[in-house]
Amino acid sequence: MTDDPPQALETASREATNWLILLQDDPDDPDLQKAFSAWLNASPLHSKAWQASGQVDIMIRDTPPVFKEVWGHQKTLAKSATDATVGRPMRSVRNQNRPHRGWGSLVGLAVAACLLLAFLPTISRELQSDYVTGTAETRIVTLQDGSTVTMAPETSLAIDFTTKERRIDLLSGSAYFSVEKNSDWPFRVLSGDLVTTVTGTQFSVRLNDYGNTVAVSEGSVRIDYHSATQTVSETLIAGQSASIDRLGAVALRVISPSQVAAWREDRLVVQDEPLGAVLDQLQDYLPGAVILANPGLADRPITGYYSLTDPENAVRAVALAHNLTLWRVTPWFLILSEK
Repeated sequence: MTDDPPQALETASREATNWLILLQDDPDDPDLQKAFSAWLNASPLHSKAWQASGQVDIMIRDTPPVFKEVWGHQKTLAKSATDATVGRPMRSVRNQNRPHRGWGSLVGLAVAACLLLAFLPTISRELQSDYVTGTAETRIVTLQDGSTVTMAPETSLAIDFTTKERRIDLLSGSAYFSVEKNSDWPFRVLSGDLVTTVTGTQFSVRLNDYGNTVAVSEGSVRIDYHSATQTVSETLIAGQSASIDRLGAVALRVISPSQVAAWREDRLVVQDEPLGAVLDQLQDYLPGAVILANPGLADRPITGYYSLTDPENAVRAVALAHNLTLWRVTPWFLILSEK
């Protein structure tokens, strides 16, 4: 796990995103190339952020091809500059006399910029992670103590085992844990402001923009949640789950142990979960974005059972059940709107 502070990682990721956009816009500007090379060489963290940003290339292959040329020559660019000033404003390295670009290029650049901004949190998380899964990818990781972690798609984990504790940071996504018992070596999962502690059990944890969810299929766990406005401590046993929303409100539910982390069997089972959170989970199985045209609908609670073998059809089923219209806009966007 990297020792770089999260704020520095976030800053480097944002700067890498800015450079991607600038190089897409004007890859042949020599001043821009020099400034980029100076930035790239200024810190090992910059190089890491730039490399991590490469995942976005897959998403923008159909935008103007200059980006791929720049990406392919990044090492050449990095070696070419010795006298650029890193700290000068971005606008100063633009060529003010270059010809006006057509609308096609502007639209392509706008799409690329949106995708880059959308993936910025992911890039920052990956710089902190030891294990990462991509779209529709699951993975089983065996830890040094023999415990296993099954990772859902779009999940990031960081591992930190010490003599005092076995610590897992769930940075994003969902994971199912099967923990080897050891009462002298606590196993803790940190997900945002929530800490889940066990000595040996099987349970799942999910972290997204809507909050935290812990569900137990075997044994028991203790959850401790601390925020500026709320403190919660609960013990959950097999067949129980707890969800903590963005405001710190806690909802305890009874759940069949067979439904815990049902995504391991390509099933998504939801009970009174926010519509936005359900769409976020389905988006993890799709190559593009699922967008709710009316953000006010995101907190609407829904219940349902969906197959993850055809995630687009699952989105369609959600739309049908809740009187929404589903639109496909390019291969990358599914938009739900009210009828």
